[in-house]
Amino acid sequence: DYEIFDDIEDKLGQDLIMTLEKFYESNMDIRQTANNLYVHQNTVRYRLKKVFELTGYDINKFEDNFKLYLFLFYKRVKGLRG
Repeated sequence: DYEIFDDIEDKLGQDLIMTLEKFYESNMDIRQTANNLYVHQNTVRYRLKKVFELTGYDINKFEDNFKLYLFLFYKRVKGLRG
């Protein structure tokens, strides 16, 4: 059952999802993420904090971080199927 991932998607807007995608593509480096998004590092920090506020998942905790990564993987696979 993948309701947990659908719930995350419902809570996050496109900007926050894109920020997470770039964050993981940048090997969780905030400076590189900011460069890739053409925003300030503080903007990335703010968005990641917003992800925590909306979902309860903290990128600084391994289990939460892994769930967010799995969410993006699920979203990608779901997009390929449908």
